[in-house]
Amino acid sequence: MVSSRSTVVTAQAARLRGESGGRSAGPPAGDGRGVVARLGPVQPAELDSLMQGLLESRQGSCWDEIHRHLVSAQASTRVHILLRYLLPAIVLGGLESFLRSADQVLDVQVHATGLASIRRLVRQMEALRTSFTVTVSFSDLNSAALRASWYPGFDEALIAIVGELPADAGARRRLLSQMEKLLAR
Repeated sequence: MVSSRSTVVTAQAARLRGESGGRSAGPPAGDGRGVVARLGPVQPAELDSLMQGLLESRQGSCWDEIHRHLVSAQASTRVHILLRYLLPAIVLGGLESFLRSADQVLDVQVHATGLASIRRLVRQMEALRTSFTVTVSFSDLNSAALRASWYPGFDEALIAIVGELPADAGARRRLLSQMEKLLAR
């Protein structure tokens, strides 16, 4: 079980980097989407289950194994749904870190499979009425990033461009195109 105090889970990082023949923990070459997600606050039992599911994923467990563990641990439907959308959004070996804060918020840093998977995750968190902030950075767009947020009281998620806009007109167009993809319903 994962402890309830604030914890960064990186114990498996050296093994996953291949020091003992495991898979690489870094993102695949050419992946250009770094994602930082802040979920919650979430109930402590749900947070325990979310972290356990992420840890099992990092250790190479498939969804069926994670799902069986969630069922046996009597995890909530919210946890099942969040992990069902979050895990496919992460490229193989792209789960960099996750942190549980004292205020029951989960911070997850990953490399994403694509913007469509992040959009599905954002829409699902919004539908579950789970507070979140998701920031998507693009390696080919300098310091500009997209941020989606939803908090109780909002009708729908807010999407914003954060950071410095690229000076190149083509890069600005790509960023706006990425924003439209994230906004698509």
